[in-house]
Formats: sequence, C-alpha cells, structure tokens
Amino acid sequence: MRKAFWVENQQTSKFYHISLDCCLGLPGTLYEIEIEYTGRYINSETTREEEIIEDIARLTRTLIEKFPKLKPSQLTKQDWLGII
Repeated sequence: MRKAFWVENQQTSKFYHISLDCCLGLPGTLYEIEIEYTGRYINSETTREEEIIEDIARLTRTLIEKFPKLKPSQLTKQDWLGII
C-alpha cells in the first residue's frame, strides 16, 4: 500500500516526492518513508547535488520532528525480506 505526495521548495522551485509505504510479508509489517528529488519547475539554474542533499535532510528532520514515532533506520526491503 502506498500514499504519495509532492513537496516544492518554493525558494528554489525544486520538487520532492515523498512516499509512505506499508509492506506486508512473512517477516511482519514494514512501514517505510522515501524522499526523492524529482526535478525543478524552472530549469534556469544548474542544480547542485549538495542542495538536494540539504533539502532531503531538512525534509527528513521536519518529518521526524512533526511525527516523533518515526525512527530513522538503515533497514532495506531486501534485508527485511531476507533477500541477499
């Protein structure tokens, strides 16, 4: 199951896709949030990777602050499923 939405950094016109996944499987239930850069509305400037990393970090911090039950994790879907 997935819910998704897009967020715009209005200062830079950069867009980010945030997806909320609920995965059901033999190990149990895995809830996952992914934040991905999707591009710019205005393509007048070169996008620097550092700016994207900073934006994603800021979005992550904001989500964790607003929803304290969220816990950062390095667990991947493959690890969760036991796929090597």
